[in-house]
Amino acid sequence: MTFKEWLNIVLDKGLICERYLPDVDAARSRKQFMDIALDVNGMEFLCDMGAKGYKLPYETMRNEFVAYMNGRYIRSKSSSDGGYTSSMYCSIEMPSEITVNTTLTGLFDCRCTVYVPEHTVCQVYVDSGSNIQLHVPTTSKCYVEVWNGGGVVSSGGGNVYIKHKCRDNE
Repeated sequence: MTFKEWLNIVLDKGLICERYLPDVDAARSRKQFMDIALDVNGMEFLCDMGAKGYKLPYETMRNEFVAYMNGRYIRSKSSSDGGYTSSMYCSIEMPSEITVNTTLTGLFDCRCTVYVPEHTVCQVYVDSGSNIQLHVPTTSKCYVEVWNGGGVVSSGGGNVYIKHKCRDNE
C-alpha cells in the first residue's frame, strides 16, 4: 500500500480532524506531509491510527520517505511559547540505537534501545508496533506515550513518565 492509498483510507473513514484537513489537502510534497506528521498532534494521530487498525504502511514509509526518517530530518516549529523540534524513526531494529535529539520523537515499528542525553526534557511516542528499551539519566525527564501493544522498559534513574494510551478499534 502506498502512503497516498493509506491516506485516502483514513480520509474516507473521516478519521482526520477537520482542523488538519486543509493542511493535508494542500500538501503536495513528502516534506509537507512529514511536517504535518511531525506536529505534536500528527504523531498522536499516527499512533491512534495504528491502534485503530490503520497503522502506517511501514515499508512504504521507509521507502517513500527515507529522506525524512531515522534522524535524517528534524522539523522545527516556532511559537510564542518557544516552539519545539520533532523527528520520526521507522523500523529500527536491535542492535541499533537511537539518541533522542529532538523535543518530540515518534517511534514506529521500532525494536531498539533509545538513549536520552543528559539535561534533556523530551516526549517520545511509541506506536503499537514498537518495543523499546529507554535509558534516561537522572538529570533528564522523558514523557512517554505508549499505544496498544507497544512496550517500554525504562532504566537509568531519570524521571520517566509513561502513559499507556489504549484506543478501541473503530
